[in-house]
Amino acid sequence: MSAQSYEPTDTEGVWFSGYEKGYNSIELNLTQIEKLGKLEIQFNRWAPFEGYARCQYVFAVEPGLPAKALVNGAYGQAAQCPAGFSVTLERSAANGLLLGFERADFLTKAEMNASLRPFRAADARVPVAGLDILGLAPGMARADVEAVLEAAGYELDRDEIGGTMGRGWEAQALNAVKRDAPEGASDIIGVQFTPVFEGESPTERLELVGRNWEISASEQLSEITLKQALTQKYGAALNGGSDWAYDRAGAVLATSDAEREACKPNGLQRFVAGDSFPGWSLRRSELSPSCGPRLTSYMRSDSSSGRAERLILVLYDPDIAWDRFWTIWSRDELRGIETLYDGVSNATAAAPKL
Repeated sequence: MSAQSYEPTDTEGVWFSGYEKGYNSIELNLTQIEKLGKLEIQFNRWAPFEGYARCQYVFAVEPGLPAKALVNGAYGQAAQCPAGFSVTLERSAANGLLLGFERADFLTKAEMNASLRPFRAADARVPVAGLDILGLAPGMARADVEAVLEAAGYELDRDEIGGTMGRGWEAQALNAVKRDAPEGASDIIGVQFTPVFEGESPTERLELVGRNWEISASEQLSEITLKQALTQKYGAALNGGSDWAYDRAGAVLATSDAEREACKPNGLQRFVAGDSFPGWSLRRSELSPSCGPRLTSYMRSDSSSGRAERLILVLYDPDIAWDRFWTIWSRDELRGIETLYDGVSNATAAAPKL
């Protein structure tokens, strides 16, 4: 599975639901990745069952056909776990799924809500004009990033590579140093790219971009002038501080009240994005799929002269973080479901001689 070449189906994701009738209840948790699914149902005196059971099923999805649910595991009164039923899946809303049951006596359907699902092109936020760091913005192809750096006079340090890695993947982060920076000062651009998986050759995209600029005294750049330039480029800072926030439609959010209103939770989990630029202090930002990009900054100035001495900027994009998280997590999760499904689907149904 490749984030660049594979287009997820409408029903992929992690979905949940539950119903109550007095003291009786049923809870459902569904995961579908590619053509395999896992369904966990917790029965608590839910008719026709009188006791408690937690049952796990796996199934294979074929478009337009019911999927037979195979019992994989159980806890509690395992003998009560129903068998022989099939499920159907139909997307009912942006973050909603209709789970149907055939030949089941406990439910005919369940309205499921998403807690995690793959990022799709239809989910993309509206681009914010001018939201970049020296022409670099998340989502750019690596070749374009390197071309912009070269044109701007920055040289990539390919000897010191940061980044992150996991099972079968690696995501690189590098620094690019300004060639003609004044003596005693430095101007560094940090670029962090999306993961590359073993055996694949996808187009790496820019995930995060930052700038760590030690401003030379020869620049004679005042803190006030620098702040005015930042406001002119990025709009009003959030609460007049050092961060900038935007909504999904590309509008700047100047207050916390505006941010809360524009970024109301939609049920999907939030993602933590952190930079791994070589030699930088780790910075993290929590990003919401219901909100737009975020720019964080740090500024230091000389208290006596008001001269700006350092500027650090990091630009985050929730869409890139969302896509990255799903791509990595779903691969590991799919391996586990494949193991469960292969074990159950190939198992014999014949009772042993005892």
